[in-house]
Amino acid sequence: VNKARYIENLADKVKEDVIRGITDIRDESDRDGIRIVLKLKEDSSKELILNQLYELTDLEKTVSIINLVLVDNQPRTLNLKELLDVFIEHRLNIILKRSVFDLKKGKEKEHILEGLYIAASNLDKVIGIVRGSTDPKDARSRLMHDLSLTEVQSDSILDMRLQRLTSQELTKIKSDLDDVRKKNEELYAIVSDEGRRKKILMEEMDELSSTYGDERRSRVIEGEVSRRSMEELIPKEDCFVILTEKGIVKRVPLEDYRSQKRGGKGIITSTWKEDVVRTAVSGNSHDNILYFTDRGRVFAGKVYEIEKRARTSIGVSVQAFLKLQQNELVKQIMIPSFTEGSYLFIATKLGYIKKISASALENVRSNGLIIIGLEPNDAVVSIEVLRKGDRIAVVSEDAKIATFMPDGLRALGRTARGVRSMRLPRGRTVLTAFAVLDSEYVLSVSEKGIGKRTISTEFPIHRRGSSGVFIFRESKKTGKLVSALSVREDDEILILTKEEKSIRTPINAIREISRVTSGVKLVNLEKDDLVVSVTRIVSTD
Repeated sequence: VNKARYIENLADKVKEDVIRGITDIRDESDRDGIRIVLKLKEDSSKELILNQLYELTDLEKTVSIINLVLVDNQPRTLNLKELLDVFIEHRLNIILKRSVFDLKKGKEKEHILEGLYIAASNLDKVIGIVRGSTDPKDARSRLMHDLSLTEVQSDSILDMRLQRLTSQELTKIKSDLDDVRKKNEELYAIVSDEGRRKKILMEEMDELSSTYGDERRSRVIEGEVSRRSMEELIPKEDCFVILTEKGIVKRVPLEDYRSQKRGGKGIITSTWKEDVVRTAVSGNSHDNILYFTDRGRVFAGKVYEIEKRARTSIGVSVQAFLKLQQNELVKQIMIPSFTEGSYLFIATKLGYIKKISASALENVRSNGLIIIGLEPNDAVVSIEVLRKGDRIAVVSEDAKIATFMPDGLRALGRTARGVRSMRLPRGRTVLTAFAVLDSEYVLSVSEKGIGKRTISTEFPIHRRGSSGVFIFRESKKTGKLVSALSVREDDEILILTKEEKSIRTPINAIREISRVTSGVKLVNLEKDDLVVSVTRIVSTD
């Protein structure tokens, strides 16, 4: 890894906001080693940034190798032990061939030295033969005949310099001959004994290690390279997940929506043309999220799997990561916080309601899980988690609310249709349904930005299947009721409009009014703009 290129690439990732939380990069390398210092923001997670450096930069690299080698001219893929075995065999073969070659040369040298020693020992006779010969060829023949020498030995004698005829040289020839014979005996033993060759191999490897071996600069750690999950690379941050009527979803940082006073104008939250925001939930990027469709199916995922976008950006279609059927739409999203023994209820457009155990949602398949059987033309409108002490509130299109206790609801299997929740006039459907405690409020908001909060105990509890009572007084000034939900006094809400505006407002800024009134203005709307969705931001205190 090139240090300069690494720092340059790291700086680019910081500028592109791929790695967040780094404010400065310093190169403090010197002759003692490489040192790169990163300065972090005070609230940054060191562990998260380190994981991102390992995974997204060359701070840690995995190099793949394939041990494809030629063994006896045949390609083979070897493991480490087989590689070592082949290497040892190769080195032993090198030692054998080297020793055979040296032994051959040693035998040739021994043969010549034997001839020189015979000549030096019979010096007068050799001189007489040479002086009495007519030419070198004649001298060679007579030396070979009279002293029983070979042609090679005779040529060596004839090529010998006169200084080698001294008595001192005779002693040296005898010494060289003894040394060569001893060396040849050793070489013969090496050629004949594989154990001797293995011992030589070990000695040579020790010599290489002592000559060239030095302390490792990198650490070798036993075990596999650790792989980091996606969660370890995603920062934990509070966010909104916004879903539109056409199934467009995006994840927006919670900080992008500042709290405003009641009656504020709001800020832009972009959607596609002719599309409006359906719902938004607040949570953390590491939370699980459930997607409920109008076909009565549920999908599961992680919030960080939703592409993070700016408040003013368009989201992405849920079809990009969910296996939806043709014309199937995601109608509701939920960040679950189930406990043991938890139940949910599912309300449909045609007025059916069903209670189901939360454990039924534990193993959601990638192609979705059916959680309710629907009649033709029916669709899911609400899914809520039931808490201890909850009452169920079902709100119809004509601004009526029917409240009843969930005790009379029996938990049903995933494919069951459910039972009747409230009696609806012909042609009317259910707008929404939710669970509410006695200590909580019911917030109702109209399409023209008029809303109110009413303590839940003002709504009488009836038996399931009643016609309900009015929750909101509709008029030309208010427009139709578009949203009703349960809230607490320390919560906040996010109001989203048709013209892509949003306003975040604390509940305690909204006046508490009785159920039969219309309410007060919550948001100042531009001409032709309408409220399309209201979402509760849960208090984290």
